[in-house]
Amino acid sequence: MKFYLPFWWPDGINTHFGPFLETVPHKEKVRIWNIYNPPPLDGILVSRVNVESKPPENDDIHTALDFKGSIMGDCGAFSYIDEAEPPYDPIDTLEFYEKYGFDIGVTVDHLIVPKYDNEKEYRQELTIKNAKKMFDVWKNKETKLKLLGVVQGWNANSYATAALELAEYGFDYIALGGLVREPTENIKKILEMVHAILQTNSQEKGVQTKIHLFGIARESLFATMKHTGIHSFDSAGSLRNAWLSAKKNYYLDNVPYCAIRIPRPKDLRGKKKKFVEEHEISKDLLVKLEKKALANIRAFQKQEITLDEVLTALKEYTSVFTPPKQTDQIINEYQRTLNARPWELCDCSLCKKIGIDIIFFRMHERNMRRGFHNVYDFYNHFKKWEQNYLPSKKNEKENQQLKLV
Repeated sequence: MKFYLPFWWPDGINTHFGPFLETVPHKEKVRIWNIYNPPPLDGILVSRVNVESKPPENDDIHTALDFKGSIMGDCGAFSYIDEAEPPYDPIDTLEFYEKYGFDIGVTVDHLIVPKYDNEKEYRQELTIKNAKKMFDVWKNKETKLKLLGVVQGWNANSYATAALELAEYGFDYIALGGLVREPTENIKKILEMVHAILQTNSQEKGVQTKIHLFGIARESLFATMKHTGIHSFDSAGSLRNAWLSAKKNYYLDNVPYCAIRIPRPKDLRGKKKKFVEEHEISKDLLVKLEKKALANIRAFQKQEITLDEVLTALKEYTSVFTPPKQTDQIINEYQRTLNARPWELCDCSLCKKIGIDIIFFRMHERNMRRGFHNVYDFYNHFKKWEQNYLPSKKNEKENQQLKLV
């Protein structure tokens, strides 16, 4: 299975950054594929909405991103989820993919979500209609672009029916969208049924249909994805958990650890800022406790002070912008992270270069490096799993017995 990493323009780091720098004088950015060799991914996914926000000067997406591997393009359906129709014309989108040199182009889809449950049939039909429009033009072109027909649904039967319709129309690469928020068991049922119906169709027509799974990279689904023939999938979860998750910010061998939050006083926002104001915490005290926390955690890195000493300093600082109960819970997480010292066990170049700073939840440069590390860890963990995967005859037998109802 091939892993594609969704890309946004801010997803880069400055090579001039160092552990003791809080501001970086240079603006040049490098991406994850410039850091690791080979890159911990098989391709990247770039949405049209991102490209158009900052169009490449030379009309070539590979040159603009300095990436020689496979680049998949889509329209970023989440960005127009509340619209009656997608803002992109199917044929114009096909031309857009060709103009910028994408390797794979995803057809224009419209997400089906509970908020618009009364529109589910309409959105599914519109998605299929757009795919067929693009296919009709694409099949008569001399182009290197691979067209990926996406389907939307609301249960196993609706996804299987839509996938079969595109396969019978001529698509040999089909994507399942809109499953990010679905429970794992529901996704398993959908994958099993889609695989069963497409396998029957492939046997009858002698054409193998590949499947892409949008936004899903759960280890609990790996076995199902493998035996149902998923060809590729994408997910930004491992990257974005670095700063979006409450507790699971740093991964080692797919085991999550909580990052250590030592924010700059001027970066306190929302509830934290309100807590400081309500308790009339002075700026001088904030700066003093921040510096103490940083000094202690660096001393801990050098094994100059004990775990209890650094936790005391972290608790003193955390408590001035966090309620007592939450502070105790957070410190417990910090204790687990610092006791394990996972950054010292990682062989990736970023962990080796900035050490304990990789687990500081503090500013873009550290947070993005932790995200890059997480992608590296996920990809290596996934590839090890895939190498050791043993097909289950029971799964294969059950899969053959599935029928579209």
